[in-house]
Amino acid sequence: MKSKFLKLSFVSLLLLHVFSVGAQHVNDVNRGVVHQDSAPPPPMEIAYPEELPGQNVPAYNSHYYKWEVPVFEAVDLNRLRQYEADNQAYLREIEALEDIQKRNKQQLKSYQDQVKDLTKALKIEQKNLNEKRRFYREDEKLLKRERKLRDQEEKMIKKERKELRKQTQEMATWQIEDRLAKLNEREQRIHYATERWEYKRETLHQNIAKVSETQTILNDKSFELKTRERELAAYGREQKMVQKQLSLEKKQVKQEIKKAKAVIRAQQGKKWWWPF
Repeated sequence: MKSKFLKLSFVSLLLLHVFSVGAQHVNDVNRGVVHQDSAPPPPMEIAYPEELPGQNVPAYNSHYYKWEVPVFEAVDLNRLRQYEADNQAYLREIEALEDIQKRNKQQLKSYQDQVKDLTKALKIEQKNLNEKRRFYREDEKLLKRERKLRDQEEKMIKKERKELRKQTQEMATWQIEDRLAKLNEREQRIHYATERWEYKRETLHQNIAKVSETQTILNDKSFELKTRERELAAYGREQKMVQKQLSLEKKQVKQEIKKAKAVIRAQQGKKWWWPF
């Protein structure tokens, strides 16, 4: 009976030892301990600065475990700084182009102001020409009225001559001669007035023709100014597109510079610790 009890105790101790070793192995695996008879886990891809403290520290071997030296991939801060410098240079180029764009805008505005001034002057010329045309139309109406009154007076003279021929037997010679002299004087005045009227009408026609010629010139000027205005407007739209593109490029490169500076500050100020 006593020997059976000893055998059972020995078997129990043996099983307890086996279970404790298995539990120890599971705990080691959970803690990341690598045994000599198991394959090491693959290294993690983590970015670190190019100069790390303890990069060449030899493996530390304890009495119970073997620790591997971590191999980190270096972060090239110099390349990142060069990237920032390139963006800074690109930003200066954009600002230089913005200065050129500003001068182009000023030049375009001067041309647009020139067109505005010429258009304003053309409107004044058109207004003066319209006034001349209105005066010439008034003169034409007056000439027509003058001609109408003169025709009426000529008819009156003819009528008075006809009546005078009927009254010659009842009138003295001197009376007849006096009446004829007055009628002749009136006819002479009408003749001179008719000559002046003809001259005024001819001059008026010439002036009206000149107004028409001037109006044609003003129309051509107006068309040329409108064409120039549309041309400058097209230039203005192109300049706005260039300015918009420059602003977009400037905003993007500033964001890139900001990101690069943030990464550099983060890498330079990062604290490293080592488990050995």
